[in-house]
Amino acid sequence: MVKEWTTFLDRCLERRVQPDLFAAAVAQLHAKSPLPGRKLAALVLRPRVAGSSNVDPRSIVFLEQLLALKKVDASDVLTLTFLYSKDRLPVKTGDEKPTKEPQWDNPPELEEIVFHRLHKAFAAEERPINNTEGLRTLIVVTRWMQAMVTSHTSDTMIQAMAGIQQPQQHSINVREGLAMLVIGIIENSRILRILNNPKGKGKRTSNCSDVCTMFLNRFAQDSRSTLLTCIRYTQTFYPVILFFYPISLQQLGRIASVVATS
Repeated sequence: MVKEWTTFLDRCLERRVQPDLFAAAVAQLHAKSPLPGRKLAALVLRPRVAGSSNVDPRSIVFLEQLLALKKVDASDVLTLTFLYSKDRLPVKTGDEKPTKEPQWDNPPELEEIVFHRLHKAFAAEERPINNTEGLRTLIVVTRWMQAMVTSHTSDTMIQAMAGIQQPQQHSINVREGLAMLVIGIIENSRILRILNNPKGKGKRTSNCSDVCTMFLNRFAQDSRSTLLTCIRYTQTFYPVILFFYPISLQQLGRIASVVATS
């Protein structure tokens, strides 16, 4: 079944199949050979060339079609994008021996596009379709923020050792993209209902709170405008967004002032 889908998707990418034809073919093939959303997302998002810095725009189009057809959901897309992200790869310490083996990961530009597309979907209340998608999305976004803090902190230390003062632009773009996605998610009425659900609140609240605060503190200086916006949204939705930020409104105000003037 997976092999059949792999052949189908590879041929569609190779022949640059139009979106409407792709959607019709997917509906037929899925009726014959249904495949879980996560496996489908993996087949679309897997790196096809080691060390490539290019994004195939047709793969994004196909991904959007699969989302529209409800064959994959937002959590599937984010999970597989994270799987092939440099943020998820082992953290560099600067002591590793150079390797000639190419890295099988996706370029950060792909992550930016995914964050942008899903931010629009959550902001327009098109996602999540159900509570399962919402919860899984919260889980993977939390994990990504945690991994990003670790990997980007490591990169910053290595760059400082090499005498590089400014963070690389693509790193800033990716973290701002994730911050905007978080804004879209925490504004979403369905997500707010999930967070307001008293069942299972404790552990989820604590984890999201710690990770989001760590993410905000780590990148406030490098991504001032986006994270300042995030702070303002947090202040607006404070009664509910306290799940993410276990600090007072006064503390948020002081952080906002520092970020705005720095």
